Amino acid sequence: MAYLVLARKYRPQTLEDVLGQDHVTTTLRNAIAGDRVAHAYLFTGARGVGKTSSARILAKALNCVSGPTITPCNTCENCREITDGNSLDVFEIDAASNTGVDHVRDLQDGLRYMPGKSRFKIYIIDEVHMLSTAAFNALLKTLEEPPPHVRFIFATTEPHKIPVTILSRCQRFDFKRLSRARIVERLRHILDTEGVTYDAAALQVLAREAEGSMRDALSLTDQALSFGGGTLDEQTVTNALGIVDRAILNDAVRGILQGDAQQLLEIVEKIYDYGYDVRQFTRNLLEHFRHLLVVKVAQEPGRVVDLPAEDIAELQAQAEGQGSDRLHRLFGGLLKLGDDVGRSAHPRMVLEVGLIRLATLGPLKPVEELLGALRDMAGRRPPIAGGTGGYVPAAAASPLPPPPPPSFPVAAAPQVRPPAPPPPAPPPRGEPEAQRAAEPAALPPTTGSGEDFGAWLHRANSKLAAQLRSAEFRVEGHVLRIRLPKEQGFVMTLLQSTQRGELEAAVRGFLGSAGTAAIELIDRDAAPRAQAAPAAPPPRARRGESEAERNRKREAVDHPAVQQILKVFEGSSIMDVQLLAEPVAPVDEDIH
Repeated sequence: MAYLVLARKYRPQTLEDVLGQDHVTTTLRNAIAGDRVAHAYLFTGARGVGKTSSARILAKALNCVSGPTITPCNTCENCREITDGNSLDVFEIDAASNTGVDHVRDLQDGLRYMPGKSRFKIYIIDEVHMLSTAAFNALLKTLEEPPPHVRFIFATTEPHKIPVTILSRCQRFDFKRLSRARIVERLRHILDTEGVTYDAAALQVLAREAEGSMRDALSLTDQALSFGGGTLDEQTVTNALGIVDRAILNDAVRGILQGDAQQLLEIVEKIYDYGYDVRQFTRNLLEHFRHLLVVKVAQEPGRVVDLPAEDIAELQAQAEGQGSDRLHRLFGGLLKLGDDVGRSAHPRMVLEVGLIRLATLGPLKPVEELLGALRDMAGRRPPIAGGTGGYVPAAAASPLPPPPPPSFPVAAAPQVRPPAPPPPAPPPRGEPEAQRAAEPAALPPTTGSGEDFGAWLHRANSKLAAQLRSAEFRVEGHVLRIRLPKEQGFVMTLLQSTQRGELEAAVRGFLGSAGTAAIELIDRDAAPRAQAAPAAPPPRARRGESEAERNRKREAVDHPAVQQILKVFEGSSIMDVQLLAEPVAPVDEDIH
């Protein structure tokens, strides 16, 4: 006699034999016992979970000689013919090869005839979603009002492809995937019956690879038994199925968690040499890190992770000392790596580089630490326009150390000395109200330093302070010397013409009524700053960009506030600098 595979030999023959579908079997038993059997049923679910087997069992329950009964005898002629698939009154139709409307019309022609020797004519249509739209439409009326001696049972793995008009005419039952525990229990029973020697780890591997399908689990068991000569252990199963054993997987997990890139490269080499599927290895890694994350955050991981207690304890040991944030980052990286490996023509190289990237991920800085650093920055004023390039304390009354003596000869530089300020007079005709409102209120005369003037100007006239953000100030008696970079000659022109009154008002407000301003241009390349800003990559040049625009970008990159932010966010970099239409005044408020 030809060998009968385990999936067929141990196929369920009664409703009690159907595993993990109590919501279906209980409903069917009550319907049969109460004579409430519907004319059409739809069984949906993943492969190998008992849809077609349940359809056959229902057919036997209805057509058994002693039926309708919830326990078909499986010995009468009708039951044996249904089991063997050669009953004259039970038709099993594959919709994948009978998709057209003509096949449905042939089916309808046979509905009018009474069953040959059974109680009902039963049509089991497998993969019913493969029928064409015309075939479904032809079936509608018949399905809604079939002859009393006809029953329909549809099975499909893709119920979303079935028209709602068909769904509304059927009683639908959704079959669930089987848990690993149920699959292991069933495999243990079958192997004990067959007299096969096995170990528990081998059954766990088979159940994991079956992905909730009992039929797949039995098919894989048959394959492993042929490879191992009638015995089953974990090594035999992994070799027979070409999957990575648990030891290699645990080594890879340990290498990622400990940041051991060398070990990960050796593992990938071993996987490649053994001929394992790198895509399957990536999927196994992803599932393992999912379990690690669940075990880390779940109160009762045994209810969420479908694994034995000893495996859960091992996962808890691996997750010890690992933060949930890091495990989440690693899971996200593996999820992307799995997609990259699946699409790549060179999966091994993609896997190697991806694992190295995961192993070398730097630690995350807590948000509280970053916020604390930003609060420290918020406790300081934005950098003064010009000045010494540092930060000015926010408290206006706090004394500042005197600036270092200038390193340039003041008399040698070209100067523009405006005449003595005229007595206060009404503003000239046409002067905008905004400019008059921008003049600071008169303050007591002071003999502060240039840095003091920068801080005061920032509070008194933020617009003017923004224009002078690159200037350097020095107070000499009643004269405020303003040094501008030579590329900002246009600013000097504005201060000597349209904004002359605004500048003089600011100087008088700081130095008193006798205060005057002297403006000059300097070459900063020839006279280096006292405190050079940290080196930063130059901003990317754009086509058609002027020298002045490039200089503004360079100043933005060198700005002390920008450099401080780069220090806080360690490892960050500036990708591009975009210029606004007009300079924006510094914001005098806390940084959030």
